[in-house]
Amino acid sequence: MSKIVAVMGSANNNGNTAAAVDAILDGAMGLSTNVIRYHNLGKLNSVKAFDFGALYGKGLETIQDSDLKAILEDISSADAVLFATPLYFNFPTPQFTMILDSLACLGKSPLSGKKAVVLVTCEKVDTYSNGALDCLVNAIESLGMCVVSKMIFSTHGGQQQFRENPVAMDKAVKVGAKFSKTFDVEPDSEVIVLG
Repeated sequence: MSKIVAVMGSANNNGNTAAAVDAILDGAMGLSTNVIRYHNLGKLNSVKAFDFGALYGKGLETIQDSDLKAILEDISSADAVLFATPLYFNFPTPQFTMILDSLACLGKSPLSGKKAVVLVTCEKVDTYSNGALDCLVNAIESLGMCVVSKMIFSTHGGQQQFRENPVAMDKAVKVGAKFSKTFDVEPDSEVIVLG
């Protein structure tokens, strides 16, 4: 049995990011013994800001916010993590950035070797959205995690919806299936463009 944690940085449960996360998790459920925890960061109550840099490696006991602490505990006990966020003006949501910052409190050792999938949704695939994806991948890898798949979905300026794109849905389910079956997979070197 493997524990897979999904962290989504969007409050829109019917949006493209949520649809892509659902498809990946559908693939991950191919092994019914998997335990999946899903955190929608847009639904957090209030999370207090604090100096994450000063708390680097000091552990979960430094986190007082119960919502944030529960997410970090799930990530630290997971076998693999799906990180997903929409890009607004080529930046991830503030809630998503806060989670990445707060992971520094754990330090590298609880995250070392954990597998991760990183997904961004955006208006168009271009230098800026690819750069944002690269920055997120670098941040996650700097924490000791191994990113096995990098994915990007473009709405083509709002003209395309994830749920209406069977090719994108199929690719996402296949990533989820790979994500769930083995954690000894070789990382994809190329970005998987979903739409």
